[in-house]
Amino acid sequence: MEHQPSAEELDQARTRARADARAKVEKKRTGPAVDDPVVDDAGPYEFAPEDLRAEYERVYERTLKDLRGEG
Repeated sequence: MEHQPSAEELDQARTRARADARAKVEKKRTGPAVDDPVVDDAGPYEFAPEDLRAEYERVYERTLKDLRGEG
């Protein structure tokens, strides 16, 4: 049986997704710093259970749209 994420795990995924989306928009606005590491686009939840990965991706995409004024 697959692990069902707790409410706390889902909240952490949402918080991380919002922060990552804000960082992406800010980096696009200001340009990357010289010492910025190369980050995999798969996100921090690439190997997480499907429920957590889906929630992260949903919140990340929604936050990007909101920040860009598309939502």
